[in-house]
Order: sequence, then structure tokens, then C-alpha cells
Amino acid sequence: MRTKTSILRIVPNNYANNREASKKFYTKFLDMKWVMDMIWGLIFASNKNKQAQITMIQNTENKLRDNKPILLPIKVKHSEY
Repeated sequence: MRTKTSILRIVPNNYANNREASKKFYTKFLDMKWVMDMIWGLIFASNKNKQAQITMIQNTENKLRDNKPILLPIKVKHSEY
């Protein structure tokens, strides 16, 4: 029996130096909903598609971070076919 995997969502993680600026940018400019504050990071979701999310990780070391290699946690759904 084989299983088929389908991706349900992908949530990119980026670094942020300023939590308040991140909140303002994602909630006001992009009109996203602030859905979680986990001290080390903030999670925002689309108002129209709750699966469309982004996580902003607090840059506690306050040094230049490279957001190019984005970590992509992937949620998958398995079904048999």
C-alpha cells in the first residue's frame, strides 16, 4: 500500500530586530492577524486564509541576520491511494 503526501501549509521563519515594528507592519500594512506571541517570536496569519502564516523570530543577539535561507516547517497530510 502506498501513501500520497500533500502539503497543507508552509510557514516561513524570519528574524526581526523590532517586535513593535513587526506587529505594525504585518497587522497594519499587510492586514494580517497577530495570532500568537511566544516571547521568542511572533506569528501572523492571513485574515482570509488561516494557513498562510509567517513567524518573526526575535533577534536577541541584535546582530545582522541573513533572512535569505528561510527555514520552512512543513505540515503534511498523508492519504492512501
